[in-house]
Amino acid sequence: MLRRLTLVVVTAGCAARGAVVVPPPAGVAARGAAPAPPAAAAAASVVVDGGELVLSLRGKPAGREVFTIEAEGDGYRVRSEVRLEQRSTLRLIASDLVTDRAWRPRAAIVRDVVDGVTTSTLEGDPLTLRTTSRLNPATVRTASRAIELYLADNTLAHFAPTCAVAAPTVRTGFPGMAVRIGPDRALPPFVQRTVDLGATVRALVTCEGARLVAVELPALALVAVRSDRADDLRDLVGVPATKAPLPPGLIEEPRTVRVAAARDRAAAELACSLVRPVGATGPLPVALLLTGSGAQDRDEDAVGAGGVKLGLLRAVAGALGVAGVASLRCDDRGVGGSTGEFGAATLATFVADAQAAVAALRRERALDPRRVIVVGHSEGGVVAAAVAAADPRVAGVALLAAPGRPVDEVLLGQVAHTLTAGGLTAAEAAAALARHQAAFAAIRAAQPLPDTAEADEWAGGEAWLRSHMRHDALADVRALACPVWIAQGAIDRQVTPVDAAALAGAARAGGRATVTERAYPSLDHAFVVSATGDVAEYATPGRQVDPTFLAELAGFVAAVPPRPR
Repeated sequence: MLRRLTLVVVTAGCAARGAVVVPPPAGVAARGAAPAPPAAAAAASVVVDGGELVLSLRGKPAGREVFTIEAEGDGYRVRSEVRLEQRSTLRLIASDLVTDRAWRPRAAIVRDVVDGVTTSTLEGDPLTLRTTSRLNPATVRTASRAIELYLADNTLAHFAPTCAVAAPTVRTGFPGMAVRIGPDRALPPFVQRTVDLGATVRALVTCEGARLVAVELPALALVAVRSDRADDLRDLVGVPATKAPLPPGLIEEPRTVRVAAARDRAAAELACSLVRPVGATGPLPVALLLTGSGAQDRDEDAVGAGGVKLGLLRAVAGALGVAGVASLRCDDRGVGGSTGEFGAATLATFVADAQAAVAALRRERALDPRRVIVVGHSEGGVVAAAVAAADPRVAGVALLAAPGRPVDEVLLGQVAHTLTAGGLTAAEAAAALARHQAAFAAIRAAQPLPDTAEADEWAGGEAWLRSHMRHDALADVRALACPVWIAQGAIDRQVTPVDAAALAGAARAGGRATVTERAYPSLDHAFVVSATGDVAEYATPGRQVDPTFLAELAGFVAAVPPRPR
């Protein structure tokens, strides 16, 4: 499980237990031994498109998909065979989809050989998907509304209709999720469209006329490129993200923070960067920048191919440096250049790592030990409050989109939004949410997880979740006795304005903190301008942290007075 407050994706499909599903939630994963294909609309057919998509996953070759699209009578038939290698798992997927001329699905059969043979059949009115497997119970999912697209998991050829329809538009994908197709972005002779699936996953679809030539899911590092156009698309699709440079006049120096072993944690060496203005005189104020949840580097980016690549903390470090404030940011333990094991870490581990970083900053001769400010984003805000509550020498705290409710309540809110956006019926969404709640109850009680697909999503992160469940974050905030800056994006879908209000109320209730609240009407969880705040937008090319937010954060940190000796 990739644990995070910043992003929770729950597939709306019926993925086989234990399988890695790419992409979520694009309908229902369909697998198994193939029965007879759907009846053809007419005896004669004409091939209107076809080819081979070369697949790569996390920057490495991952297989191929061969497909054909035939015009049959008053509709189309899309046949696909996928060979996908995911680590040690080989996926062999064959699909046969019949649609009308508007690409509305009439019937489909998909078989997948993984963990046994699984078969999914789409048919009926309303459309119903029945999935049978040798290893797992049969499932049935019925469309919650009229369906205009069917996108089976791991079948990239099913994105072909998103090139054939006029854009921008919104279509309904099975089982009822909104599929938002954005306007064309010219990349002559191609165009590229964003395709948002259920508000949680964004695909970048490249078209040549009405033909599909490439599909990229940046968050998952999955790229499919038509083999006969691969050379022409080399510099347009699947290009690795690059780090933005720091503003001129700043210097970035390597630092190592050593964290001693304790009864509940192993020792670690954190690889860090100290940013400061060139030629600055006198001891400088300094901010420790803490990442949110999930394995991230010092810039708060996912490591390796895929994942969110915004560089939020790098942007914060740049803004602070321009304001005359030094900053330290570190790779999470076990990530990037840091040693240790990320998967074994709990909240207490991350607090200890931050405390060691604060101690290291106080030993830096060029920095003012009485002006150490702790800045935390998302889960990093929980860590920041815990560090400052236990250390009265901390001069100030900035809580950026930090949760003010219990972790399970925050995560269940994310799950509920994703289930609804995925197009499930109200009854299906409620049942799935109840299974997530049962999993959290087992984790809280240190009991074995239930035998459900929902519980599987949290497997491996029980100790981390339980450490948050047993921690009173608001008690830490009430104990703060320093300036506190609380910032919140008003359209944040991950941590909401309700959390910011709870944090501000707790800080004021303590009676010893000077509290400043800032709400940003059009900013999301990463403090970027967003149309919806949905996590699908995180994969938008060229996203940048809002300059007003950065300037106001830097202004707060620069104005924090020294702590009395």
